[in-house]
Amino acid sequence: MTNTTLTLNEKKTLRKWIIEKGGFTNVKFNLLFKATRDGCSPQTFHNLCDNKGPTVTVVYNSSNYVFGGYTPLMWTSNGTYGNDADGKGFLFRLTSAGTFSPKRYDMNNCQNSIYCHVSYGPTFGAGHDMHLFTGAINSSGSYFQGNGAITVGSTYNANGDNANQIFGNDNKYSDIEVFHLSDVLMDVDELRQAEPWRKGIECNKKARDKLLSGMISYYPIKESAITHVRLLMIGQIGAGKSSFINTVSSAFKGYVSTTARTGTATHSLTTKYRAYAIKDQNKHPLNFKLCDTMGMEEDHGLDVNEYLYIIDGHIKDQFQFNPAVKITPKSPGFVQNPSPAEKIQCVIFVIDGSTFSLMPDGVLKKIISIKEHAQARELPIAVLLTKVDKISPILEKELQLVYHCQDVADCFQEISDKLGISKNYIVAVKSYEKETETELSVDVTTLTAVQQLLRYTDDYLEDQVDMNAQMEKISNLSSMNLEPNIK
Repeated sequence: MTNTTLTLNEKKTLRKWIIEKGGFTNVKFNLLFKATRDGCSPQTFHNLCDNKGPTVTVVYNSSNYVFGGYTPLMWTSNGTYGNDADGKGFLFRLTSAGTFSPKRYDMNNCQNSIYCHVSYGPTFGAGHDMHLFTGAINSSGSYFQGNGAITVGSTYNANGDNANQIFGNDNKYSDIEVFHLSDVLMDVDELRQAEPWRKGIECNKKARDKLLSGMISYYPIKESAITHVRLLMIGQIGAGKSSFINTVSSAFKGYVSTTARTGTATHSLTTKYRAYAIKDQNKHPLNFKLCDTMGMEEDHGLDVNEYLYIIDGHIKDQFQFNPAVKITPKSPGFVQNPSPAEKIQCVIFVIDGSTFSLMPDGVLKKIISIKEHAQARELPIAVLLTKVDKISPILEKELQLVYHCQDVADCFQEISDKLGISKNYIVAVKSYEKETETELSVDVTTLTAVQQLLRYTDDYLEDQVDMNAQMEKISNLSSMNLEPNIK
């Protein structure tokens, strides 16, 4: 589904509705037609979409509405109506004036569900309920001016909604996309054989043991004078920070651990700053700590400056947050002159992949602001994508295919575009939430992610050591009144 404007939550909603209507156990979207790419003409639409099987048409307009229609029938150019005998087709609205507000408009009757004509674009219902355009229409630069009409209520039930509620009564289309739909479960075997878009997960005991051994022997670069690196987890409430920490701990202990507090609540369950030391099966602490803090909220919780105090090492382990009182340098326990070992060496944004498209603007702005401040400190910045099993149902049973799955790749792209973080700084995991025993695929996926996070951190430490050495050399030469000649 490359280069579509459709968000993950919009796609997830369409998938749910289509499955409810029957005929699919899961849905794979394949982009056939895109007006901004292919031009907006009936000829192009029919050339690309006729005789392809079930399709969904998605329309985006200048008022930030997303709407369209699904048909299990094939488009043709024969000038006739198609009759959906089982009533599986429907029209829909996904987003209203920029706000995700999905609503489905089912069929009143099974006659005339789509109209197939060589001079018409995708057209639904008698009358017509949804007629987007006739003949080729050119782009004004920012939109295509539709010349059809949308009057839901003939073949499809408008459920009391009018044109303004369904599509903002706006025929200026920023884009029109048509997707062919197939049952993704038919492709699982093929997916296993396909080349992954990132090096795949080796899901076996040998791979898990190798990862565990590597982390047990992990030690930060000696010249950094740091014995334990600190990785800070920042994320929205419910993103899965604490669950991930528990999952990492579980992989080393061999059973599902509940070290960090988890659950669901309106406000953050994490009320203290914690630097969790991960321990091996012999209860020896490893040389990295996963640092947990309050879940991020749009209008409550910690502000950007308070997160920066944590990053800069001013906040001690076990610090009790008080949502009613902001942290300042005068706060009890505030570390005035933190050592390098008390500072954060890697900032990790924990993001729920199944709900990222719904992230409030205020939270998104906080994340971007923290990212910019971390970049100014030259810290590595990564994204931990959680709940990947909810992005694609395949991953509920085939987690090792996470880097084969196009839905996850699409999510990586969306996060990269919105946050300005390179895709090779994003890792994907599924945490233990309902399980009572560890699973090989979860352990290996989790440990692979931690391994990569530690690599980001080591690169940073190595760079800092090199930079400090350069500065010391310049300082020594300056003290001797010599011109530095540093390559």
